[in-house]
Amino acid sequence: MDRRAVTDAPQRLTAQVATVAAKQLASFKPRDEAEDRQLEDGWRETRWHQIPNRFRWARVADLDPEWRGDLTAWAALDGPLPNLVLFGPVGTGKTHAAVAAARLRFEAGDEVQFWPVVELLDGLRPGGDLDVWDRTVHDADVLILDDLGASRATEWTDERLYALVNRRWLDERPTIITTNLDPPALREAVDLRMYSRIVGGGAKILGVGGPDRRLGP
Repeated sequence: MDRRAVTDAPQRLTAQVATVAAKQLASFKPRDEAEDRQLEDGWRETRWHQIPNRFRWARVADLDPEWRGDLTAWAALDGPLPNLVLFGPVGTGKTHAAVAAARLRFEAGDEVQFWPVVELLDGLRPGGDLDVWDRTVHDADVLILDDLGASRATEWTDERLYALVNRRWLDERPTIITTNLDPPALREAVDLRMYSRIVGGGAKILGVGGPDRRLGP
């Protein structure tokens, strides 16, 4: 046996490894800022889900001063958050306020999902193009249900909405609800069991008044 060949083997292996590593390093291209932003945007899409473009950048600072404190206090509560119910006439800024409040929780690391109730129900129907239950709407850290009570109720829609609200209530996951109906009218419009789970447990209920902002001054 050639003792020199045996002795030189570790050195040759080390040299080969170094050569391979040098080639890999030479071919490595660091991410630029644009790629970093794309990665961040992808993360945001999975955690800031279905937020409409019109409200994508809504913030509490945009709102009237009398709303800011209530929404900020709700988002800062310790322990499981209660539901947040925003009611008032058409066009008074309820959806903007709902997304702004949810953003506070998103910035704290929570996943937020937004669903107009009519679109959610369409997705839940047999053969619907969105299998939203499997997309873990019920598991979102914060769920915004927009315009509850605006669509015509049926036994089927009541059952589906109750199943969703009840599951989130059982799991102590907060739901933000916007509605054109005041609490007594909402109680008449939805299943009583669901209403109890929406407003019970210390839910924050805020009236949002004023003129229709969509129509301008």
